[in-house]
Amino acid sequence: MEKHGICLNGPERGIFDLTHAKAEMMKFMDRFDQQDPAIALRRTHTLRVVEEARFLGNRLHMSKSEIEVAELIALLHDYGRFLPEGKSMDHGSLAAERLFHKGEIRRFTEESTYDGVIEAAIYYHNKAAVDAHLYETAHFFADFIRDCDKLDILAVRLSQQAQYEREAQECLFVSQAVMCCFQRQRYVKNELRKTKLDEYVAALAFVFDMRFIVTLQEVRKRSLIEKLLQIKVPASAQKQLYLIEEQLNAYLAVKLEGYGFDET
Repeated sequence: MEKHGICLNGPERGIFDLTHAKAEMMKFMDRFDQQDPAIALRRTHTLRVVEEARFLGNRLHMSKSEIEVAELIALLHDYGRFLPEGKSMDHGSLAAERLFHKGEIRRFTEESTYDGVIEAAIYYHNKAAVDAHLYETAHFFADFIRDCDKLDILAVRLSQQAQYEREAQECLFVSQAVMCCFQRQRYVKNELRKTKLDEYVAALAFVFDMRFIVTLQEVRKRSLIEKLLQIKVPASAQKQLYLIEEQLNAYLAVKLEGYGFDET
């Protein structure tokens, strides 16, 4: 059984009124144009990441209080994306600033015991990496929300496959820099993504940055790699997709050696 290795030293009873927090987040999201596809996507993504946090938290045998912290982080992780400034600013940093330095977190909960953990997790959820010197509990929750977020982004990409398929027809190749990341089994940084096809396959490289065995098990169980790589692309790019699939499956084979699909 995979151990999560942290303890909040919190009560087993509920520490947050998550019903209130979710109601307030719905009100917040309702302020924005619901006819805008980008807003609609952020909204559904937010709610699915909350579900992933609860699901993966149970898979990791986290305590009730730990799962509640994880759910609140998930609920607020993309808070900055909804704000007008989020179009030009790093949305993780913006959310941390507005929620914790401007006090907007108190709209969602009066409980402040875990503010430091929640702030750090939201701040780091979209960074290239989590600060190695971050204290253990905050580091755990930062890693955890990153896994939940990435797992749903793969599902989002799958739902957008037809759109990317149309846009990728003019892309004869995956950029060499992106291919190098797959060959090295590394995350693809934003600045390396030059085309729509790069953007699409870069999401698959999230697998290399997932920290928990249970998340990798879900990638395999849901056949996300195989489904995402069914995208129709020019023959020249198709050969590269075969190489990408080989790298991803080799990585999973090593990471999941000795584990089954389910670890309960």
